[in-house]
Amino acid sequence: MAKPSLPRRTPLRRVGLIAMAVVCLLVALEIGLRVFLFQAESIYPTALERAFVRLCAETYVPESDTFEYDPDITPPARRIRPHDLLGWTHSPGDHSGTRSYRYLWFLTANHHQSIHIDGDGNRITSPNPAAFDGKPEIHVYGCSFCFGDGISDEETLPWKLQESFPSYRVRNLAQCGFGTVQGLLQLRRSIELGHPPAVAIFVHNPFHMFRNYGTAGWLGRRIEGDHEKALIARIADSGELDLRYATLQPSLDADPPYDEILQVTLEIYREIGRICRENEIVPVLAAQTGVGTNANPERRRRIYRAAASDPVAVFALRRQFVVVNMALSIHASELDPYYRVAPNDMHPNGRATSFYADKITEALLAAGIGP
Repeated sequence: MAKPSLPRRTPLRRVGLIAMAVVCLLVALEIGLRVFLFQAESIYPTALERAFVRLCAETYVPESDTFEYDPDITPPARRIRPHDLLGWTHSPGDHSGTRSYRYLWFLTANHHQSIHIDGDGNRITSPNPAAFDGKPEIHVYGCSFCFGDGISDEETLPWKLQESFPSYRVRNLAQCGFGTVQGLLQLRRSIELGHPPAVAIFVHNPFHMFRNYGTAGWLGRRIEGDHEKALIARIADSGELDLRYATLQPSLDADPPYDEILQVTLEIYREIGRICRENEIVPVLAAQTGVGTNANPERRRRIYRAAASDPVAVFALRRQFVVVNMALSIHASELDPYYRVAPNDMHPNGRATSFYADKITEALLAAGIGP
């Protein structure tokens, strides 16, 4: 008696079996990664995605990191120019170009950046800034994190605030390498020129304290360009704030005690608060960075608590500043570029600036500052 023949597997059935096997493998891999390597809760939708991003970061090739200007533009002769009052600013003009680097041993990432600097050396905040002339102004002060180093104009925090507050003229006064002391001088200057802002937003990072004081470690780093001086601050014997210039050069001097550095920054914010009260300006301190990692909600809560207890933020809150806690962990020790522009570059990307803009917008609306 002939044996019954088994049904032949059709090509479609084979494809279905292979697809099921792949799905089962991915599910098993996802479960394994969550159990043995990553937290169950993460900023990434899946542990597989986080593992892939981490692999990309671990295989990043620093030597391959390049920036090339767009071929159809004539960029300024130098990216940074000296400035008599502030020490330096960006050079006016079109700085657009493409940043490239290799990862995963043979793949190349290309990120185009649209970068336009106005005649004052400040980054633009809209396609047509002149359309906002005559409107009350919001000035945003900060460093390269706020300027938008590594991202396009439309990804920067001030640009997104301009979109959220069309009845205001938002100015991005942040510059690479600035601390808080430059913002104080910019605020004073705008009042002297008869153009005080209605709202003054100071984007705060803890490392600004070392820039404000002008520690040896900071002055020895230098900023790209041919300028030689940095604006710093001290507290004079009289107790008043003393702004001065220091030479940008390496030094073996030890940094002063932390409390001495902190007191200089607190005095800067005391002066900012006084100026804002006398000129009916709404002062805002936006705490930008935190400590730790974004791996799960509990760690994010710790970051928020650290920012909320920052002595500068507490000081500002007691002086009627609008204090915005928008801390993100872009300084995390692990190579996790979820909020970074590149694996080795801690500057915030567009995903981070959207988070910042939402937090500031929410706080300003709650303070009665309409869009």
